[in-house]
Amino acid sequence: QHSAHSRHARTRRQCAFLRAAMSVLKSFVGSMKDGSATHKRRTEKVHIPTGDLEDALEPQRRFVAAIRETLCDCVQCFETLRKTQRSLMRAAQNFLGFDTAGLDESALALLQIASTFFQAGDELLHKTGFDEVIMSCDRFMREFESVDALIKDRDEAHREFEHYNGKVAGILATPERQHSKSDRDRLERNQDKLIQAQRLAEDRREMCDTAVRAVVERRHFHARASLHAAIRCYVSTMAALGKNANFVAEAFRGELQEGTIVEVIGFPEESNLNGFVGVVSAVVKEGQYTIVSAAGEDGPGKAVRGEHLVPLGSATQPSGDGDGDDAPSSSIGSPHGPAVVLAPASGPMSGGCESVVSLGKANISWSAGSTAGVDSIAEILVGGAHAEILGPTESAGGVAIRLPASAVPGPVTVEVRMEGWHNYVAVQEHCFSYYEPLSFGFCGCNIELSCASGTTSNVGPSAMPTLALRNEGLVHGIAITAQSVPRIDSAAHLRYFEVNVLEVAEQKTTKTLSIGFVWPIVGTEVAGKFGRLPESAAMLQGGFIVGGDLPKVYLAGKDIGRVAGWRPLLDVAVGSIVGAALEQEPDGTVCLAIYQDGTKRFSVRTSLPEAWCVIDPHGVVDVSGSVRRVELRQGTSPPTERVQSQQHDEAGTSECPRQHADTGASTSTELGGSRSARF
Repeated sequence: QHSAHSRHARTRRQCAFLRAAMSVLKSFVGSMKDGSATHKRRTEKVHIPTGDLEDALEPQRRFVAAIRETLCDCVQCFETLRKTQRSLMRAAQNFLGFDTAGLDESALALLQIASTFFQAGDELLHKTGFDEVIMSCDRFMREFESVDALIKDRDEAHREFEHYNGKVAGILATPERQHSKSDRDRLERNQDKLIQAQRLAEDRREMCDTAVRAVVERRHFHARASLHAAIRCYVSTMAALGKNANFVAEAFRGELQEGTIVEVIGFPEESNLNGFVGVVSAVVKEGQYTIVSAAGEDGPGKAVRGEHLVPLGSATQPSGDGDGDDAPSSSIGSPHGPAVVLAPASGPMSGGCESVVSLGKANISWSAGSTAGVDSIAEILVGGAHAEILGPTESAGGVAIRLPASAVPGPVTVEVRMEGWHNYVAVQEHCFSYYEPLSFGFCGCNIELSCASGTTSNVGPSAMPTLALRNEGLVHGIAITAQSVPRIDSAAHLRYFEVNVLEVAEQKTTKTLSIGFVWPIVGTEVAGKFGRLPESAAMLQGGFIVGGDLPKVYLAGKDIGRVAGWRPLLDVAVGSIVGAALEQEPDGTVCLAIYQDGTKRFSVRTSLPEAWCVIDPHGVVDVSGSVRRVELRQGTSPPTERVQSQQHDEAGTSECPRQHADTGASTSTELGGSRSARF
């Protein structure tokens, strides 16, 4: 009886545990999305439905992956376009190097405009912003991979729970498997593992649900950071290219306008058209054909394709009844002075600056009784673009304008049109020049960059940091331009910039100013863009520097020679203008020249590392030691002494004589042999 009582008690305890376990398992399984888990053996692979949130993950993943693939295709296409443009310009450069007269003047000018467009476009196609969007897509794909791993862990935990659930249910459903002590121990072990598997499955399910919900709820952010950002970068790039291309297209369309004098070329020798000089009377079929008529003759003219025409100039437009009283006697500047004068005569390409326009009365004879003058100015064109007329100036004879923007640097023609401008017009070529603004952008830890307090003819927009002040210490005074120094002479690859010394230190020191150029060399101090700068410019791994005391020449952070003829510690004072010119020679060497106050003081010629030759250099000035504050000047070019030096070299002198700095003469040093061979 006792044995039977004990057996019945054990059976009751097992039944109570089974009921409790079944209740717990029923509540857990009911919380699962499928609700199909039961206490039975399962030999087939368990399939767990992912639910509505998980069903949205795969389309979201495919969406991001498709955008990433599209952006990679765009980057590859843009890179191909960049290579194509560079190859085209390289072919043109090689052709002109072989035959300098291979292009007529008009075609050469248009080629230079197109080259500037390609150069600007190369920068635009390189900095599209696609890389950042691709990085965002990669980050989103990693989020999906993380969620996939959580889903996999959750499903694995659920399968383990199902395994022990089936084992416990099978043992409890078979009483004959519960008689021996080993059977009971096995049941207890499986019951413990079942409880642990249940807890693990619940934890992983909760983690998975939280991660899935977080990713799915971020789908709007994913869409904006991928699709929206990709389209924005693409459209912005296309808009910038189109804006620049429109200027170039207008230049090509404006080459052959009505009234342009042209010469016919390129026909077979037996044709009587070669050498014919006529006037463009019409342009038909969207510019494919140009109607050319003989000057002063009425008639249908001849239809000629544009490639057979070379512009020679603009025809004189007759006006009035022919007595000459209704037209200016001259619309172009004469030996007595320019017809149009602008002050200041230079400005940044971005436009927006003010200038004062005045007319040279001695050069223009207006009709008797006419009211032509500044009060009658109807419009002013600077480089073919309309300038905003602000009104007459306080001093008589001038009118203030706000300059328009320009797509290319260099001199432009200014045209002033009066009321009834077809009778009253004044034109002056090269009376205004656009320049690329230059500002400081990178500096050492002791340098404070600031904007100029005002603007003059030599100072750029006041919003640009052009002042560099060393506020403490004697070193860590490097200031580097934010932009690469623009070319002044594209044919000779000449670059030039200069600074005005505004303040010197009262403290006596042996350290002083250095100036030169620096190349963004990947992997050195220029990893994105200039990183942490050394204490002096002489230590720049991508620098070509002249200066210090005793002054030396430094290339890639190494001393490669001494400087004779210029000692900035003694020569530079408040008000000194110090400039650096870098010119690339046809043989691959470069010449770095130092100017002070309009005089060429020193020059050095050497070969650069090959990797530098394809990178545009930035200007660098080391405001250290005796020099405390400098200002970066705008729109500058090397003094005219450079032309005299070139003429002297062409006369047969390969190296200027070395003279002491006190003489004020320039000194030239050529570095070669073993020193330059190190690179």
